[in-house]
Amino acid sequence: MLGDKQRMAEIEDNEEFIDEEEVAVIKLFKPEQLRGLTKKQLRALSDEQIRSLSAEQIGYLSDEQIKSLGNEQIRSLSAEQIGYLSDEQIKSLGNEQIRSLSVEQLSKIDLEILRKALSENQVRTLSIEQLSKFNPEILRKALDIAEKKS
Repeated sequence: MLGDKQRMAEIEDNEEFIDEEEVAVIKLFKPEQLRGLTKKQLRALSDEQIRSLSAEQIGYLSDEQIKSLGNEQIRSLSAEQIGYLSDEQIKSLGNEQIRSLSVEQLSKIDLEILRKALSENQVRTLSIEQLSKFNPEILRKALDIAEKKS
């Protein structure tokens, strides 16, 4: 079996592709190894590979790495994984990524982090279904933003 450093070297040599055999290996990545993955490498991960990361591992990804994930990859994250995102990681999500989050995923984000982290544009992208499941504090923020707009 190859060591972690050798696996990382193989992955770095082939930035365009990390195959399904790497699912088990990715689950073993240490924080510095995860942070070493390029945006291109992260985008090449399958939904299954993304789901195989622990919630704690998701928390180790940089804001830029989170921002680079595709909407399908974001949608594939478990609610528990989403719950480990920091306020900075949440702020880094694009409008399409926010819109792709399920109600269950959004419900796992700490309310205080969610309230502080969501920008006006991010709140505007939330669907009625997403908003209908929120705590009244989040709805007040959404209404405040809507009032400022008009």
